[in-house]
Amino acid sequence: MRAKSNRRNPAGAGARDAGFCSISLGGRDLLHRLQPQELAAQDREHQERRWLRFSRNKWDGGYDIEGHLDPVSGTIVKTALEGLLGPAPRNDPRGPLQRRGDALTEICQRVLDSGTLPERGRQRPHITVTATLETLRGDPGAPAALLDWGFPISAEILREIASDADLTPILLSKGGDPLHVGRKYRTSTPRMHRAMSERDRGCIWPGCDRPPEWCQAHHRDRKWTLGGLTNIEEMGLACLPHHRLLDQGWRLVRGPDGQVEAVPPEPRQPLYGPAVYEPPPQIA
Repeated sequence: MRAKSNRRNPAGAGARDAGFCSISLGGRDLLHRLQPQELAAQDREHQERRWLRFSRNKWDGGYDIEGHLDPVSGTIVKTALEGLLGPAPRNDPRGPLQRRGDALTEICQRVLDSGTLPERGRQRPHITVTATLETLRGDPGAPAALLDWGFPISAEILREIASDADLTPILLSKGGDPLHVGRKYRTSTPRMHRAMSERDRGCIWPGCDRPPEWCQAHHRDRKWTLGGLTNIEEMGLACLPHHRLLDQGWRLVRGPDGQVEAVPPEPRQPLYGPAVYEPPPQIA
């Protein structure tokens, strides 16, 4: 007499699910052959079940996304994401989930940069970051920048955003009241972007094939916040993922053979606090 095993067979379960799915798809095809209006009604009902929740975590400022899309809407989003993803670059430290999240961010960034969205409050939709000049320069003891009028972010992230943005200087009184609003200006102009597009023909990162319209202006030798000049001789085009790496300390170095190599940043030294300039004494 042979005892029955209670262990589940994952391979068998997968094959069974695939069989059920095949039967379901065949049933939809058969329904369309016999009663096309019934299948159309099911598709409309499926569209009505769409939903998307986009919630912000008040503790760390991050966002959680969950939802459900009908087959057509889901395929549109999937196609857009895969169109940006492409094959994983060699030595890319990101995993598939991170690359997919970056692709969604890049799609939204491109739409915002295009200026084609309808105006809200007499302005095109955009993200807003407020910061003091001391924060932008990275002075010790400077306050954090504020994203979307309230969430504190670091000066490092601020400088990543400010490297290709519209800047509006505002002079404040000691009490924080606005005294003067300066003229808005960009860290790079559309005309300069066109000139760099003609010269670079796309992202300057080795092996990247992102076209110019997917790129932002990057200060190659010296960051704009550290005194880098905004001219095409000192700037280059970089796509959003590689622009982020360059702002984090990666460098592009041209070797004797003319090949450009991406060099990672030096390991960071430990921090001892904004008001402490000397490391603590060594304990014997």
